[in-house]
Amino acid sequence: MNFIKLTKRFFLVLTPALVLLGVWEIFTRRNQQAAFLFGQPTVVAQIFLQRMQNGSLFTDLWATLLPMLSGFVLGNLLGILLGLLLWRFQNINQITRPYLIALGAVPAFIFAPVLVVWFGTGIGMKIVLVFLSTVLVAAFQATTGASEIDPDFFDLFRTFRAKDPAIFGHLVLPSAAAWVFAGLRLNIGFALLGEFVAEFISSENGIAHRALVDAGLYNLSAVWVSAFVIAVLAILIYTLIIRLESVFVPWKVTPRSREIGQ
Repeated sequence: MNFIKLTKRFFLVLTPALVLLGVWEIFTRRNQQAAFLFGQPTVVAQIFLQRMQNGSLFTDLWATLLPMLSGFVLGNLLGILLGLLLWRFQNINQITRPYLIALGAVPAFIFAPVLVVWFGTGIGMKIVLVFLSTVLVAAFQATTGASEIDPDFFDLFRTFRAKDPAIFGHLVLPSAAAWVFAGLRLNIGFALLGEFVAEFISSENGIAHRALVDAGLYNLSAVWVSAFVIAVLAILIYTLIIRLESVFVPWKVTPRSREIGQ
């Protein structure tokens, strides 16, 4: 029964996309000007298959994934650690919070030219830019998650003579985990955006770099290939995070989230 429900939902979700592609194909096949302005689905598929066969798609995908995932992991890990430390040391939190809010309000991409000067145009600059795009979001989410704990729970743990490490491991971390995973989901988009900006500034390959080159050649169908690959990549990462959340924070995952992760 569960398989039948998933199959029906899959087709329900897929049907609007198929209808849109069909209308798009008919419209652009009959109108060359529209094909130039919007691209054509069959041409998009041809370019996609061609780039898979010659290996350029995988080269660009690796060039995007490596710095993006590296910066994403570093930004979230250090951001979570920073957020929990700020929650633990409230005096430091009160002093630094205005500065962190100010930094968070400034798009990390504005520092990209400075990062080029500091780190060059290689992979290091891309990792740092993705890191800066994600670290503060992760820190704020971790701090907020830990701060939302009802003080009565701390009193309850201390009533049973629980030490600070036990309180942290059995109360603070589980309570903050739901907020942390929400931050991870938010940071998918920020990480991809940071990587794209880095590739736009300076790169010899990568999905965003390829899209920029194709746009410069007015090859809109090829640009759609890059957009499709990025969309699939974001969905895969999102699904992975949902599955991890269902394992580590099962009490906070909704039935809908479990279905997405399956």
